[in-house]
Amino acid sequence: MQFDHDIPKQPEELAFGQHDSRVAQMPILQVAWVYIQYSSRGFMRKIWIVVANNSQAIIYRAENVNTLIEHKVFEHKESHLTDSDLIADRQGRQTHRGIYGTDTFQEQTTTKAKESSAFARQIASFIEEGFNSGAFERIYLVVKSPFLGFLHQSLSSNVNKLIEKEIHKDLTHLEAKKIREYLPPVL
Repeated sequence: MQFDHDIPKQPEELAFGQHDSRVAQMPILQVAWVYIQYSSRGFMRKIWIVVANNSQAIIYRAENVNTLIEHKVFEHKESHLTDSDLIADRQGRQTHRGIYGTDTFQEQTTTKAKESSAFARQIASFIEEGFNSGAFERIYLVVKSPFLGFLHQSLSSNVNKLIEKEIHKDLTHLEAKKIREYLPPVL
């Protein structure tokens, strides 16, 4: 295909997501052709998709526009246990003497919430390593609340800024091909 405009030769010459006057002057067909050329030559952005709940997490990487490749799987067996199986003793009641001699009750964090938080920190640690090594540029979270909150608390502000989109669903039971249908057409 021949085009009249100056087509960037290297991927760093074409700043997707930023205004480039050369791209603005190209006909739409030419822009699409350039995008396909760069995508097919492996210059697609590095993207991770985190699909998780409080007992399982799967991190996928986008191989191309249509394909997700399983990158890392996490299992947290403790999330399937009951509170009584997780703790050896009975949880105690914590009281404090109030100013006028009355007892006040302080809400205890449940054992399940502590386990969810620990699992979120484990996943976040792996994601942070990926961020520090440059393994991804954008990230999608497919995580249902309340686990999403634990994950957000565990991620650094730098990683939180790279979150492209959140999908509040538990899709851990689906295959990669089906998960891809829930994501935007162009990652």
